[in-house]
Amino acid sequence: FLPWSPFGGISKAGDLGSSFAPYAEIASQYGVSPQQVCLAWLLAKGGHVVPIPGASRPETITDSAQAGGLQLTDEELARLDAA
Repeated sequence: FLPWSPFGGISKAGDLGSSFAPYAEIASQYGVSPQQVCLAWLLAKGGHVVPIPGASRPETITDSAQAGGLQLTDEELARLDAA
């Protein structure tokens, strides 16, 4: 197991879109949050990557759960890999 925080930790998670423009741009195209895009990107990495999002608000839990239905294109995944 390798703990990793692509959101930058709880103090920086809300700024993900402003810190990494590709996440905000792709999120805008789909009408979702940058955090949802980040989780979808992690899920696309394959079965060996298991994101475990944390949440303290019901709306954050819902947002995270919806990431499983977001299918990013190969081009979008490459953009996020490069970010």
